[in-house]
Amino acid sequence: MQKINKGKEPEKLTRWKHRNPTNCYKNLTEKERQSIRQICLKEQYYLCAYCCYSISMEDSHNEHIQPQSIESKQTLNFHNIVASCEKPNQCGKAHGKKIMSLTPLMIECETELKYYLSGKVKGTTERATNTINILNLGDGNKALINKRKQLVDALIYRYGERPENCNYWMMICYKY
Repeated sequence: MQKINKGKEPEKLTRWKHRNPTNCYKNLTEKERQSIRQICLKEQYYLCAYCCYSISMEDSHNEHIQPQSIESKQTLNFHNIVASCEKPNQCGKAHGKKIMSLTPLMIECETELKYYLSGKVKGTTERATNTINILNLGDGNKALINKRKQLVDALIYRYGERPENCNYWMMICYKY
């Protein structure tokens, strides 16, 4: 997970909110939803907010960090929305209605998750471990662990990257 710096909300969303002050996210048209996703993708360098897997408009969705069912006043808050991959039982698809105390909007997400050469990830704090479990980014997700391991192997063996630099490069280069 890498820190996401949220910018200004899309103009289409701002206009829609002014025209529809009592509505919520579920009332948005596809046009507004796509404008939100496009800005989120750019902010995130086309990487999933949670697993950092490469995503596009076609294979991602708008994800509410604070669940809509719990934080109903936050459904149209652009700073509560990120782009997530569509992987089943992972990331946004695993999040559901659970509250995460560590999110990609916090700088600590880059230090409280420890990545290993084996492809595994562990939380260095209780909240990081909780977030890993909620998003299914850990030991229960063998496919994701294998993808991380393949990336580490490629960095070490193909590009000659030193193992101590792999945590950094793993997140930067995950889209490749």
